[in-house]
Amino acid sequence: MNKTSTLTQLMQTYYDRQFLERAKPSLAMWQFGQKRNLPVNEGILINYTRYTVLPAATTPLTEGANPAGLDLSATTVTATIAEYGDYTQISSLVSVTAIDKDISEKTELFADQAALTVETIVRNAVYDQTTQIIYANGKSALASVASTDTLSTSDIQKGVRKLKKQKAMKMNGYWICMIGPDVEYDITKDAAWVSAAEYAGSTPLFEGEVGKWFGTRFVYTTEPYIQSGAGSSGADVYSNFMFGKNAYGVVDFPAGAASGSANAPSIIVKKPGPTTTADPLNRFGTCGWQLTFGQLVLNATWIVNLKCGVTPES
Repeated sequence: MNKTSTLTQLMQTYYDRQFLERAKPSLAMWQFGQKRNLPVNEGILINYTRYTVLPAATTPLTEGANPAGLDLSATTVTATIAEYGDYTQISSLVSVTAIDKDISEKTELFADQAALTVETIVRNAVYDQTTQIIYANGKSALASVASTDTLSTSDIQKGVRKLKKQKAMKMNGYWICMIGPDVEYDITKDAAWVSAAEYAGSTPLFEGEVGKWFGTRFVYTTEPYIQSGAGSSGADVYSNFMFGKNAYGVVDFPAGAASGSANAPSIIVKKPGPTTTADPLNRFGTCGWQLTFGQLVLNATWIVNLKCGVTPES
């Protein structure tokens, strides 16, 4: 697609930057993935590194001699990437020679749609490949989870215990747990909860961070995984993903095509023209977005799915 035939480079850069600045704060799960760029003209595969913890080196060194050494247990794994995007028609009166309010507004809407797309793809991949499940309040099956089985201190501690036993890597000294607004409503009422506002001045916060609890930093996502009506008496069951560093990988989003990466997200604006029969009277142009993305769960044992109910809205 030829973007520069309809937008100046300055305008294209402006809209692309606006697109990224609006989208990134909503990429809650994406921000914690192991990032990889997709180089130009190198196919549809992208490589990630799957790390495993090295064993203890308990044999004393011999004076003047090197140890035998070992092969690192990190392995390279490959994910397949795909393209995503959408567009809308815009009035033929829209300007393509100066920064236009209408295009700017559509850029913000499309940025939200792109972030929703990426967040949903990552969330679903993590859900599908996570095998370690803890049901809140000691329940043993999905169908027995009631709305009163909200996320508790005990559940968080069980999740931390599993990650510790799997020797999962911490992220800045903490585990991460993704929660939606309903779960946030419940856990922030606990006396042990520490709001992010209490430590924001001394600790850099992740995008969407709402607080910490028992060595775990909780991050808000607009797209929690919800199994509607799957619990006891038709209760909705929420998945809350707790994980460590390098649990999964994602494609990075460099800022603009000038980065030399094939996965630089773009806003594409096309004005009405005489070469198409789809718009014989040149009444509309189009505005849309595209990006290239891929994801892969790297260490499923470094992820725990804490399933719980939530307090219904009154």
